[in-house]
Amino acid sequence: MLITATSSCRLKTRCFRHTIALVFLSLGMVYPLCVRADQLNPPSLDSSHTNSDAGYFTLHWKGAESSPEQTFLLQQSTLADFSSAHILYHGSDSSRVISGLGDGQYYYRVRATLADTSSEWSRPVLVQVKHHSLTEALIFFIAGAIVFVFTLIFLISSSRRNRVS
Repeated sequence: MLITATSSCRLKTRCFRHTIALVFLSLGMVYPLCVRADQLNPPSLDSSHTNSDAGYFTLHWKGAESSPEQTFLLQQSTLADFSSAHILYHGSDSSRVISGLGDGQYYYRVRATLADTSSEWSRPVLVQVKHHSLTEALIFFIAGAIVFVFTLIFLISSSRRNRVS
């Protein structure tokens, strides 16, 4: 028989917890290992891109504890010390697509919350956004327009030749 914990352990005394563990072990059952809220580990955070020229990327994080009650708080800042940080997301999802940013450096960090306690902040992630220059974008647009015009001319001339023959 397997016993699992459905929520965070809220046992107050260490002695009582050890007694319960011994009872479970003596009966051949697995003791539900509890994560004490005051020992919540910080989540790991990573980004799909460290340099973004398209202006969008995805942040992924994973909490050390897997609990449906666990929520995450994601912060963004333009300063490495997070003195200008603002909250981008608060909830139970484990990733977020970030878009619509201007050129610059953006720092992100996340922390987990379970019950009434929060973990430390994760290791910060730096993403540099540098969009294509206007000149580069215009060159791509003009090249696409030239290919489109030549394709249109080819289709029209092929259609006329087929009618004549």
